[in-house]
Amino acid sequence: MMGEPALASGGERPDAAAVSKAVLLALGSALAGSLIGYSIGRSGERPASEVWGDGRPDRDRVLSALGDGSGGEIRRPRGGVGGRGRGGVDLEELGRKFGSMGAGAPMRAVQEVRAAMLDLTEEQIPEVLEMIESEHGVQSDYAAMTAFFSRWGEFDRAAALRYLDDGPQEMRGPGLHAVVSSWAVDEPRAAMAYIESMPMGDERSTTREVAFAALATSDPKQAIEIARRSGSTAERERYFQMIAGKWAMDSPAEALAWVEGFSDGAVREKLLPRLVQGWAMGDPRGALDYALAQEDTELLQHSGRGILQRWARADLMGAFDYLVANREVFGEPGNDVLQSIGWAAGSLGEDELEDLIRRVPDENGRNSLIAGLASSAIGRDPGEAAEIAAGLSEGAQREQTLARVADAWARADAPAASEWLFDLLPGKSREEAVASFSRVLTASDPENAAAWAASLSDDDQREKVLSEIANRWLAKDRPAAEAWLSGAGGLSDEKKAELLGRP
Repeated sequence: MMGEPALASGGERPDAAAVSKAVLLALGSALAGSLIGYSIGRSGERPASEVWGDGRPDRDRVLSALGDGSGGEIRRPRGGVGGRGRGGVDLEELGRKFGSMGAGAPMRAVQEVRAAMLDLTEEQIPEVLEMIESEHGVQSDYAAMTAFFSRWGEFDRAAALRYLDDGPQEMRGPGLHAVVSSWAVDEPRAAMAYIESMPMGDERSTTREVAFAALATSDPKQAIEIARRSGSTAERERYFQMIAGKWAMDSPAEALAWVEGFSDGAVREKLLPRLVQGWAMGDPRGALDYALAQEDTELLQHSGRGILQRWARADLMGAFDYLVANREVFGEPGNDVLQSIGWAAGSLGEDELEDLIRRVPDENGRNSLIAGLASSAIGRDPGEAAEIAAGLSEGAQREQTLARVADAWARADAPAASEWLFDLLPGKSREEAVASFSRVLTASDPENAAAWAASLSDDDQREKVLSEIANRWLAKDRPAAEAWLSGAGGLSDEKKAELLGRP
């Protein structure tokens, strides 16, 4: 099946700082050569035949196999109302926090509610459930519902699932995902049987994906065995991609050995990008070293941009240094990363920023970095952004950046923005800035906006912007707009008649 490799135990996470590219190249084949068979038996888990028998699993039979003894009934709390039960949380305080949930709720309060859910005692679950049922704001918070049902599922999985069958719809999605995910980790075949008992549709598909992701994270070898029994090649490949990414997060050496053990090269090509992305979550340098060593441009194009951008959020200079050292390899995706780095580097000092720009070896890369720096400054000070953007060479980056600066500055201080526009050298970027400025100015001063738009040298752009201004002006003050149109240059008589609605 797809030329799949056998599975083996063992393997440690490679130390990328000490492993050369040559070693990384050899890593997969060296480990794959020592693979041995892996038994799918799992301690404490019932065989599939005992869980659901032959054919399509029966929902009630699967739930009863959990052996909770409750019959799905929600037991009443034994602790005092509003108290902590046995340990747990202060329910009166939790109730007050519930009242503040919903749109616009303070993030700290939301986070405290989510954390409290995970500390509930078994006795507190029913009372908190009643509180949740009366608080729509809590029901609509996905993370809070996930935390609550995850906790309930620790005590009584069957009761939680039976409740979700008829519970509020907003609670069903996060509740199912939480309960079935933890079940998949503990008893994967039983959990998958429950999912198969669900009606066909998007809910079943989404729940299966979430549960499989949890299993792939906790036990990738067991996940492989489940994936091998998937119904279609496409579904199996999708699960294998998920496994490659999840496994590589914790054990890239083992994951790489498994992927490189496939005899089907087309399958390996589909799995490697996900493996590299997962590897990069904990070790971006090691993952990129491996990708570079493959000399596979498509692999780098597929994975490099995202890895570098995530790396830059955690370690700006580390990602920048790596990108600059391998500038030619990353090409156009590297420009996107440099722009993102520019966005994030706004807090650096002037000397540090100049050093960053100087270290980028090519003009396109420098323009991308400067565009990011300018864009990050627009919101706090359009004038500062304009000064930074002055370092851009003529081209698409300069055109787009100056247009954004003009838009923001026109809103904040139109007179100052107009002075800046007067001093800009002629060129396509100035034209874009003038067009952007004119559009913003239309709301407060359509006559001046039209005067600026009439100065545009490109006939098509001038007509387009003037037409936009005329339409908005006619809607706001038709007599004044008609008076302007009667003597306006830059618009043909036919266009004027069209704008005025005349034949």
